Amino acid sequence: MRVKKLNSLLTAERVDEPAGFANTYHDWKTKNKDGLLHAAVNWTEYIYENDGIIYMKESGVPMLHWTAKIKKGDSVIARKKTEFLSLELGGSLTLKPGSEVVARNELRISSGGQLKIEEASVESARWVHNEAGGTLQGYGTIHSSLYNEGTMILSTDTPLVVHGPVHLSGKLEVMQTQETKGKSRFSVLKGKAIAGGFDNRELLIGGKPYGIKYSESEVYLVAK
Repeated sequence: MRVKKLNSLLTAERVDEPAGFANTYHDWKTKNKDGLLHAAVNWTEYIYENDGIIYMKESGVPMLHWTAKIKKGDSVIARKKTEFLSLELGGSLTLKPGSEVVARNELRISSGGQLKIEEASVESARWVHNEAGGTLQGYGTIHSSLYNEGTMILSTDTPLVVHGPVHLSGKLEVMQTQETKGKSRFSVLKGKAIAGGFDNRELLIGGKPYGIKYSESEVYLVAK
């Protein structure tokens, strides 16, 4: 079973490609706000050059062998399935309903970066990592492990569902538009297993204090 799983990971990371194949590196280049993640025109061209000789050039739409970065100040929208080998967010990426972002090795939200999930999904063979100073917001589905050291802004209407283990630190907030509607308990996060916890022990919803509670597979809020 372990050998089969390892082979699956290696195949996904393109180790069986022919000689000369290489992962390529691309940065978000458009200055337009809310550019489309899947659009080729928004990404830099990769050029591998040595001693004045160009060995490889690649441009086009994102692909599974791309190592990609969205820089601080950039604002990007995902409206369809888009795949990468890895994706780093220094800017903002919003996943619109029904969209999917695959980052085979890792999706990393660096300090100042923001990932907004609006009833959409993220997939990785390894993990989504929200670093200190980063923000993960919204609801939808994450198909990977989740490591949170930054801020999570979640919904009291629909929990964020993680199909993998969840490792928590950092801060929990709820969306400002959320209301209690007379409820005393809200589920905000579900995972295969919950480890750790947020730095804050409570938060306010509509001016009312709610304690942050944990079970083996859920984070929920309870009115005080």
